[in-house]
Amino acid sequence: MKFTNIVSVSVTNFKCFEGRNKFGPFSRLTAINGATGSGKTILLEGLAFALGAEPEDLGVENLRGLINDRGNHSEVEVVIDHKGEERTFVRKIVQDEDEDGNNLPHACEWFINERSVTQKEYGAVLDEMNLRQGEMCHIVQLDRNRIRLEDPEELGDYFVKVFDLEEDRDEFDDISLKLKKAEKTKEKLDAISKVLEEENKLTIRFVLLKMYRAVYICGNCQAKTAAKRAEIQDLEQQLVAAARRNYFRERASMVARGREVLSLKKYKLQCFKNSEAHWMSKFRAAHDEAKLDKLELPTRRVIQNGKLFYEVVYDSLPQDRISHASQLEPFLKETTQQLNALRKEWMKLNNVRRPDWKYVRILGRKKAHEAKVKKNEEDLAAIKAEYERIKEKYTQKYESKMAELQTAMTHTYRRVYDDDCRNVKLSFFEDDISKGIEGSIDTVDYNDHEFMILSGGEKKLLELTLHCAVVQLTSTPYLFLDSFDNHFHAKTFKHLVPFLKLAADRLCQVVVVCRNSVLYNQIENRVTV
Repeated sequence: MKFTNIVSVSVTNFKCFEGRNKFGPFSRLTAINGATGSGKTILLEGLAFALGAEPEDLGVENLRGLINDRGNHSEVEVVIDHKGEERTFVRKIVQDEDEDGNNLPHACEWFINERSVTQKEYGAVLDEMNLRQGEMCHIVQLDRNRIRLEDPEELGDYFVKVFDLEEDRDEFDDISLKLKKAEKTKEKLDAISKVLEEENKLTIRFVLLKMYRAVYICGNCQAKTAAKRAEIQDLEQQLVAAARRNYFRERASMVARGREVLSLKKYKLQCFKNSEAHWMSKFRAAHDEAKLDKLELPTRRVIQNGKLFYEVVYDSLPQDRISHASQLEPFLKETTQQLNALRKEWMKLNNVRRPDWKYVRILGRKKAHEAKVKKNEEDLAAIKAEYERIKEKYTQKYESKMAELQTAMTHTYRRVYDDDCRNVKLSFFEDDISKGIEGSIDTVDYNDHEFMILSGGEKKLLELTLHCAVVQLTSTPYLFLDSFDNHFHAKTFKHLVPFLKLAADRLCQVVVVCRNSVLYNQIENRVTV
């Protein structure tokens, strides 16, 4: 069987490497060795850079951070044997000048077999050879590259990237965002509905108060009018009697004063009538206002002279606030202030500014609001249906891939430990697909042991298991393992070395960075940095 193998790597002015340095050849299982600070990890980073990793994936802010301090350019060359055909991939970091001789920002150039190509073409060829880019290089054990298995969200993000579910997740995230917006709009509309309902109740009270005040004052005016009419009638009778008596003719001045008093009483009578008419017009205006807003005023059935009509009742008003005339105006003023506060709240919830706002009657605002509520209900129903459809599709695909990964991890986990009783379990964190993946393991000694409570060594073994499973499922032709023997106890090497040799023989090319250790001594092909 023909595999895809990395043959050699050459780095020029890349990070700690000064000048050109060539390393190789690499076999199916290769150990990279060197003194502390010699650049073992940097060599793997150079490999990752040539295969498409970006500066932030390699622990620096920009391309300049990848260039050796004594150089102004850098390049990494990787020779790859793809099914018997060798290809040379080169990624350079260069800095050009503009017309005035000023330095431009650093940029990359790409070459395949010494032919200049675009970044898109370069990446397409790597993808064609199934050489994963960026985080897919599987450089583990580095804090900036390793996967924290105990973090469900991070494990879920890694899973989505590995199995090309980003488009499905974006679609799910978009519809989730739309659903949240629609639900937030519904909450806002519910708040507005509550304000309008309170305003409607308060408006009914306000109208009833105005009508009650008009009726109350009209009643007083009618009583005063009746009393004044009685006074006028009595005075007129007295004046007629006085005019018929002779001795009153001699006292004409007294009769004249009586007529002046009569005229004044008639004037006051007319004032009472005018006041009554004024407050009756106020009553009708309040009643018309209620009709205009279609307010449901409390009424009672009254039959008079064989005719049925409805009379407004005021029992719903607090009787202790309307029992005396002096209480009506303060109560009416208080109700007006409450109404104004509710209208301001309505303006605030609807994002209406004062200069742009003209008062709209409550009926018009209720109709406009009901139209918004109806549209929101229709939109929310449609979005929920679409959300359920997309979620089901995404969940099925997600669960299918997760089951594949769980099976592959369990198989690999058993081989690493040489123990067929071990199992890996993966599930949605808190049963929510958007919150990532949580995992646990089963052994002879314990069940459902969560990843987050495992020891550091077991987490490293699980991380190795995860990467090997991903390599298997994605057919990635290589696996890079950095600082390998720093994180695994020597007792596990008896399982790890046979496993790595088997993986290199059947699965992919394995490159291991390690010190002079038991592990290093058991790997035949070595590259010294």
